Amino acid sequence: MEKIIKERIRQTRFAYKILLYIAFGIFWSLSNVGYSFSFLTWFTLIPFLFFIKYENFKNSIIFSWIFGTSAYFFHCLWMINPFFAFFITLGSGIGFKILGLLVGILITLIVSVLSGFMYPLAIMLIKYLSSKYQKDIFYLVIPIVLTLLDYFYPKLWYDQIGYSQYIFFKFSQVIDIFGVSFITFLVVSSNSASLILIESFLFNKNKKIPIFLVITVISLIVLSSIYGHFRVKQINELMSRAPKAKIGIVQGNFDGLAKMDDSKHYDMINEHNKLSEELLQYNPDLIVWPESAIPMFFSNTLNYFKGVKKFDKVPLVFGAHISEKTKSFKDEIYYNSLIFLDGDGKKIDAYYKIKLLPFVEEIPVPQFNFLMNVYGLSYFTRGNEAKIVEYGDIRIAPNICYEDLIPRLVAKSLKVDGKRANLILNATNDSWFGKSIETNIHLHISGFRSIENRRALVRSTCTGYSGVFLPNGTLKYKSKLFEEDKAVVEVPLLEIDTFYNKYGYLFIYVVAIFFVAIFLVASYQKIRFKKIRMQKYSKRDYKRKLYDLWLD
Repeated sequence: MEKIIKERIRQTRFAYKILLYIAFGIFWSLSNVGYSFSFLTWFTLIPFLFFIKYENFKNSIIFSWIFGTSAYFFHCLWMINPFFAFFITLGSGIGFKILGLLVGILITLIVSVLSGFMYPLAIMLIKYLSSKYQKDIFYLVIPIVLTLLDYFYPKLWYDQIGYSQYIFFKFSQVIDIFGVSFITFLVVSSNSASLILIESFLFNKNKKIPIFLVITVISLIVLSSIYGHFRVKQINELMSRAPKAKIGIVQGNFDGLAKMDDSKHYDMINEHNKLSEELLQYNPDLIVWPESAIPMFFSNTLNYFKGVKKFDKVPLVFGAHISEKTKSFKDEIYYNSLIFLDGDGKKIDAYYKIKLLPFVEEIPVPQFNFLMNVYGLSYFTRGNEAKIVEYGDIRIAPNICYEDLIPRLVAKSLKVDGKRANLILNATNDSWFGKSIETNIHLHISGFRSIENRRALVRSTCTGYSGVFLPNGTLKYKSKLFEEDKAVVEVPLLEIDTFYNKYGYLFIYVVAIFFVAIFLVASYQKIRFKKIRMQKYSKRDYKRKLYDLWLD
């Protein structure tokens, strides 16, 4: 039966297979973070893995790349929005709209092709580890290989498969021990174990091991959920005893196009101040404006910002750009920044964004940064240090835009020069992506940082979604999208160490050790087989030569 299926898969027309693997990719994309079909992730890799196993090596690389590219392209369609919106600023004609659409599609496709290569790379490694000498472990090594690549492969948006489980609140609590990679491992293991069980029935194989594997995966899911149940109770108790702070969040609803219009900058200042003054009746301890709330360039020597902050007593954090003279004083460099003001409008500190957005804030190869001038953007300089900024009992670990997608960066920012943060603050734009799924994806991925580190996370955005996640992972506040919004939210200033925060991604390195061990064993077996084969061929050739000599 297995040979028949293998032959039918290999004999299927190439064009039909392309459509099939594109469909598999879209199906996989729908089950990932943002679309709220998280329960599907536990099964949607099954058809892809089943078919790709029986492809020859060359076709498995081609089709897995098609699968990965289609999955990323479908999931990143929102990337087209900023290019479309930007080209409209160059002219109102239909030609600019079409050009913006085409450029957006091309860039999204390029990013998808590069990110999607993770899957053919995974299949190459899996097929190497499970060659014909040990093909029974094909499905067993899939969770190890995919979990490793999902974490280490260089992807633009730092996405991970485990983020798909954001709606399963109790189960996701386990990441404060093992990180998101553990959820990735369980999700992929569920697909693999299910496939092994399906094949045992389909091909009439021994069912004991497949049943054991399925039970093991289910047990790990149940144990993780039980842990989450009791962990939430424990964190809730700690939250109730922790000191509290009232944080005001302002969403002015100014998009990227408005920020490019210099004449609207003072409107932004006035609107953000008006919304902030409406919050003063709730006695906030701090007010937060979003990234580039005031998209003006301020000198790093400027100490007072009374022209920006027009209300008294309450401190303010706002996003802007800071210019600084180089050491030679010949040139200026620019930072995407968060500026921290005290109640009187005096600057007490500034945070410079460390991870810049490729092709928007910098070119990955700095020597080519000048190319950004071609499409009307200025490149920024990277900040080089994390900051913890204090306001009384509040100790803030700030980050900007998609820095909240990077687990290790956020975890490291919580301890700086002997200080420990008790609040994570993220300021984001997100307006360029319109009313797309990106805003929901970004919001919920940022919430994982709260669970990992057991800190409240306050997030202020230009157009939404602004939000507040509590240390137990609860989304306490979520703003409206593309509307003015404001809120004062009380958050606990929790300050505890988690296993994840203290020891980092220890789990992923344990997985890496298993991978290296399996790789070495597979390599040894291949070398040993080749050696034995060569010896057999040598003996056969020797006997043939003796026979030929005897005939002569």
